[in-house]
Amino acid sequence: MASDSFLRLKGRTTYFRRKIPADLQTQLASSEICFRLGVIDRDSAIQLARRMVVKVDAFFVSARKDEMLSSQELSALLGVALADWRRSVQPVPVPLISTRD
Repeated sequence: MASDSFLRLKGRTTYFRRKIPADLQTQLASSEICFRLGVIDRDSAIQLARRMVVKVDAFFVSARKDEMLSSQELSALLGVALADWRRSVQPVPVPLISTRD
């Protein structure tokens, strides 16, 4: 599976997009899920997209079992995944002095 197929770049902002399966489109009143990831590098976006795919797939399984989540609950689910990912990423240290001679 190509994780970057779920990513779209608009300007400098990356979005996660996933098509909603045909059997759930009527219930969700939409054909796709689109979630703003923010301004992040490609490798980080791919890592995050993998996490989002797992969350969205779990949502689809749940929806098929008639344990329907609302659109707000889905957004919250993805928001938690994004927040968890942001907490797990260590910031790149910025040198305090110039490394150039």
